[in-house]
Amino acid sequence: MQITADPAEAIPKRVLAFGVDWLVLSLVSVLVWFLFWLARPLLTAGGSGDQGSFATGWIILYILLVLARWAVIGAVSLTYFTLFQTRSGQTPGMKLLDITVVGEDGSSVSVRQALVRNVILLAPLPFMALINAFDTVVGFLIAFGMMVVWLFVELGAMFVLGNGQRLGDRAAGTVVVETAALASEDVSGRSGESTQPADA
Repeated sequence: MQITADPAEAIPKRVLAFGVDWLVLSLVSVLVWFLFWLARPLLTAGGSGDQGSFATGWIILYILLVLARWAVIGAVSLTYFTLFQTRSGQTPGMKLLDITVVGEDGSSVSVRQALVRNVILLAPLPFMALINAFDTVVGFLIAFGMMVVWLFVELGAMFVLGNGQRLGDRAAGTVVVETAALASEDVSGRSGESTQPADA
C-alpha cells in the first residue's frame, strides 16, 4: 500500500476529527466523574470517634479516589484511541472526516505504534491528576489548561516537524492521511482502487 498525497493536507480534518473524539471522551469522562462522585459518601462511612485520625484518613482516601478517577479516564482514553486505530486505522472522529492513520510506509498501525502515539498524546494526564488531587476546583482548571497547552504543542509540531506529524506520530512512525490518498498496488505495480488498511 502506498500513500499518494501529502499527510500535511489532512491537518484541518485531523483537528476536526480530534474534536469529535474529544467530545465523545468528554462525555465518558463526565460519566466516570459522576460514578466516582457517587462513591464519595463511602469514604465517610463508619467514622471513628478520633476525629483527627479520621480526618487524615479521609484526606488520604480522597486523594487516592481522585487519582483512581484520573487513572480510569486515562485508561479509557488510551483504549479508545488504540483499539480503533489498530482495528481500522480510524477513530469515530477520523471515520466521520474520512482520514486514516497508517505507518509511514502506508502499512496498518500496529498495537505498539498506536500505544506510543497515544501515550504521548495523553502525556499530561498523570500531572493533571496530581494537581487535581490536591486542589479540587483550581487544580482542575490548571489541569485542563495543561492539556489545552499540550494539544497546541502537538498541533504546532504538525507544522514544524513536517509530513503533518505530531510528536506522537514522529515517535511511532505514523502519519494521518485522507483515506482516498491510500492506494493498494497490484502485482504489476499499478495503483488499484483506494482502500483502508486491513484490520490489525
